[in-house]
Amino acid sequence: MKTKQMQDLLNVNCMDYAKYVITDRAIIDIRDGLKPIHRRIIWSFYNDGLLHNKNRTKSANACSSVLKYSPHGDASVYQAAVRLANDSVNINLVDGKGSFGTVTSRDIQPGAMRYTEMRLSPITQELIKDIDKGIVDMVDNYDSSRKEPVVLPVGLPMALINPNLGIAVGLASNICGYNLKEVCENAAKVMLKEESFVMYPEFSTGEYIINNKDIFKQIHNTGRGTIRLRAKYKVENDSIVITNIPYTSTREAIIESVIDLVKAGTIKEITDINDNSGIKGFDITIDIKKNTNVEILMEKL
Repeated sequence: MKTKQMQDLLNVNCMDYAKYVITDRAIIDIRDGLKPIHRRIIWSFYNDGLLHNKNRTKSANACSSVLKYSPHGDASVYQAAVRLANDSVNINLVDGKGSFGTVTSRDIQPGAMRYTEMRLSPITQELIKDIDKGIVDMVDNYDSSRKEPVVLPVGLPMALINPNLGIAVGLASNICGYNLKEVCENAAKVMLKEESFVMYPEFSTGEYIINNKDIFKQIHNTGRGTIRLRAKYKVENDSIVITNIPYTSTREAIIESVIDLVKAGTIKEITDINDNSGIKGFDITIDIKKNTNVEILMEKL
């Protein structure tokens, strides 16, 4: 039996894996704001001619081609491509046709890849228009059969435009999305060595941000801080209609939470709750008893 220091074992057995997850799976590269899988999707689509002014192709076909660059399975590729096509992001990098699910629902899943279609969005094609000018380094793919870019030559600070969550090994990153116009204006100020201004996060779900302004100054200066979000709602007769929910929340979780509170007797003002969301937009309707103080009830929720 051999005796080894735990630190040495961790260095040998864990560090290589941790480095791989951080650099090649879970965390974005600040230079183009993309995780490796998203970069490979865009690069593969571009090489296959899936441009915004060309016909879309079946997602199964598009994602299978990405496997030339990605060592992982087609299911993970499709899941990553779906995120670029649905309302998980502020700016869609993939233009999809069909059902791609929604970030506001846990149960509404995207259609199978044999039914949906994909191509690059117009803004993505604009972002990578200089890819063939030799301005980024190219490396071998996982089996050395093809070349892929280390980063994409994007002309925008995409790391600040689309929200990104990455949980690696020993490292995690959670970056909010911001308004495209404001990000571009601030980027120009930085390049001109002018003082940048404090930006406020922007989410595709359109909820309220209820933090004190000092928090955003802190985030602007340090990159760290906690953001509090609140749903938007309106009152119609004896009902509360929720029209937007916080990013990362789901309608199913909210409904289940309300039902649990009613069953526990914590809330007695609610008589019914239904998800009426559809083609006209997001709509969770909470029926309440007459003369209920809506503001107090919403504080409880």
